[in-house]
Amino acid sequence: MSTYPRNPSITTSVLRSVIGGEHVAPRGQRSITSPVDIVRRVRPRFAGCMQELFLVIALNPRNILTHVFEVARGCLTHVEVHPREVFRPLIREAAAAAVLAHNHTSGDPAPSADDLALTERLCMTGALVGIPILDHLIVGANTYCSLRELAQCSLRSDEPA
Repeated sequence: MSTYPRNPSITTSVLRSVIGGEHVAPRGQRSITSPVDIVRRVRPRFAGCMQELFLVIALNPRNILTHVFEVARGCLTHVEVHPREVFRPLIREAAAAAVLAHNHTSGDPAPSADDLALTERLCMTGALVGIPILDHLIVGANTYCSLRELAQCSLRSDEPA
């Protein structure tokens, strides 16, 4: 099980609610340290959903989940996602890092070629804007796939934030 890196160069962050995002950082919340921590948080959002949803999870410098944003809603078999829709709420909320998550309505969390290509594109964008993508999780019926754990893309812990 992989762990997510912290960004020691950033010491403070402003946590505030925003329309369209769920503010989720109560005092005393523990840092996100593994994909399981994120899956536990987002699985209820996908339960019973008959279309693909794409979520972006904002993290503060201590890897505490601060917001969950639904940035796209697709159809039964795919969802269209553009980098500007992913990074707009992250930039607005001054996120230190992000995790991507979407569901596969088939129940099979195996990544498609499109999933891998999108992840690469979003990782490159994140590197440009200074908000690293720590993982992309695909949630299936009773399981999930972490692209970071699969090492199928350039999700690295040594990327600068």
